[in-house]
Amino acid sequence: MRVALVLGAVAALTAGGHAASFDCAKIHSTVLKTICASPRLSGLDSELSKIYGNMRGQPGIDLKALAKEENAWMHTVRDKCADAACLEKAYTGRIAVLKDKSLHAASPAAYDETRPFSSPPALLAEAQAYIGKSCNGIWSSRPGWMPGFTAPKGFQTVTAMSGMVFVSEKQGTRFAFLTRTGDQSCTFADVVVLPSAAQANAFLQCSYGDPPNISSGIGMRKAGVKKLVAYWEIGGGKLTRQPLGVLGVEDSVRCQEPETGD
Repeated sequence: MRVALVLGAVAALTAGGHAASFDCAKIHSTVLKTICASPRLSGLDSELSKIYGNMRGQPGIDLKALAKEENAWMHTVRDKCADAACLEKAYTGRIAVLKDKSLHAASPAAYDETRPFSSPPALLAEAQAYIGKSCNGIWSSRPGWMPGFTAPKGFQTVTAMSGMVFVSEKQGTRFAFLTRTGDQSCTFADVVVLPSAAQANAFLQCSYGDPPNISSGIGMRKAGVKKLVAYWEIGGGKLTRQPLGVLGVEDSVRCQEPETGD
């Protein structure tokens, strides 16, 4: 199946100097003209084309299904846009989908072990809204500093190199908040959704690697069970979930109960 225009052409420079994946001198549709007129959209179009081309040579990719899906996206999503804002949203969304598919094809096992745990979108957005804000007074008894969030019993705060990781819960969903601390300051740096209480209920302070290349992180497992359910590495102001069953990583992660309390 031939993928039309945006995904099937060789990159070319437009008259305005913006790199798109098709020749802007030969297009007629309003949507493609809008892409050619915008450096941002032209760049996204080129990025999408490169990702798509790379995936065509990637093992584990169903080429016919990929082409069919891409054509459907062009006709039912991209070509329905009436302005640049809609097109940017369409392209960024499609790029994210293709990257996700590529990761899954590269290693299904690692993919499954690094996916974020699910949360109601509204709750996740509420938790993410704290990122970048001050967390001064987080360990005080002052009520209402995080409206509606509570500290689940048995979850101690984990000390990181430049901050803390603590767990807060709202409407049955548990979140791990990473904070960045300095002299008399505290800032929310990142937040991730933790597995449900049925999946894991022990919150652990972990490390991975051998000296001098040791990284710190947090892990979760069922109480009384040695096998970890999930492990997140702490680094660069982020909590990044790492695969456990790939290349023997699980055997090298060392975890214990946090030594600091809330």
